Amino acid sequence: ERHYRLIGQPYWFTGELTGIQENLHPDVWLEFLNAESVGLGDPLPAGTVRVYETETAPAGRGRGAAAVLGRQFVGEDVIDHTAREERVKVRTGTAFDIVAERRQTDYEIIGSTAVATEWEIKIRNRKAETVTVEVREPTSGDWTVVTSSLPWTKESSRQVRFDVVCPPDQEVVLTYSIRVNYY
Repeated sequence: ERHYRLIGQPYWFTGELTGIQENLHPDVWLEFLNAESVGLGDPLPAGTVRVYETETAPAGRGRGAAAVLGRQFVGEDVIDHTAREERVKVRTGTAFDIVAERRQTDYEIIGSTAVATEWEIKIRNRKAETVTVEVREPTSGDWTVVTSSLPWTKESSRQVRFDVVCPPDQEVVLTYSIRVNYY
């Protein structure tokens, strides 16, 4: 399974920001189950994992199946010891053909213990297929998403996630506002 993750930085949410953060690229993660049913199933030792994709030439008329041209290096990551029947997550790099920009559209101090902030995140997909980008935003304190242009999920007490479906060669805009109370 391939996942695209655009992860916010905690310091972006601690005060008022000016300008636009441009040319942001989501991380590419590959996830799989270390199971016999997918050709694995032995405990994996900690260490470097290198990922390759098979390059093929399309099948031609009367030539049968596609021809294998070789292997293309995709990326590498370091994993921890992984038991059989557990999930493995490998970060292979960043997606050059998915581009994002973000800007803070409002920041308001509410008394001495709360702030409200609004964000706009534009994601452009330059791939030939539809992708879903997981926008993962760090939070702190006691937080509430007040408004959002897309559905969101509370990943943990410190992270909110938006799954942004991006059709090919289109831009999708996520807007949301969040209120944080500090005690």
